[in-house]
Amino acid sequence: MVCYLIVGMTESPQNPSMSRHRCSQHYGAYSSEWWSIDLPLGWTASDETGAVSFRSDSHSGVLHVSAVRKPDGSIVDADFSEFIGESKLNCETAIPIHAERCSGFTRECSQIGTLLTEWWLAHGCVLVYITFARTAGTESSEPDNVRRIVASLRIKEI
Repeated sequence: MVCYLIVGMTESPQNPSMSRHRCSQHYGAYSSEWWSIDLPLGWTASDETGAVSFRSDSHSGVLHVSAVRKPDGSIVDADFSEFIGESKLNCETAIPIHAERCSGFTRECSQIGTLLTEWWLAHGCVLVYITFARTAGTESSEPDNVRRIVASLRIKEI
């Protein structure tokens, strides 16, 4: 399944029954047990606890991806609400987004010199959370590359 939007998530402290993923990188693509993306030339991945960070050679921003799997059913609105949480200072209201076979929310935030774009996207029992953080006021081609990475996101059938 291909999702043409971006999201990711870490395990919820309030819901430890949602399990984390394991990932591996191969040939310009990054694949986890539950999702995969295509990476442009010059992008590298770094595994972190429960998540993966992606950076380009230009180091002008960081793309962070994580995911959880709900063990007992599909992701529902209450699950999105739990992960999105309360509105943060200097963040837009999360807006719904829809693709052919997945849906979720996105929002933009501005925090102390940093611009942050967040996406939460789910299909079935998998919720993926992706953020792109970059320094405010810097011109960069990274948002275009991030959009291409987002467009390549595939949430696997579990």
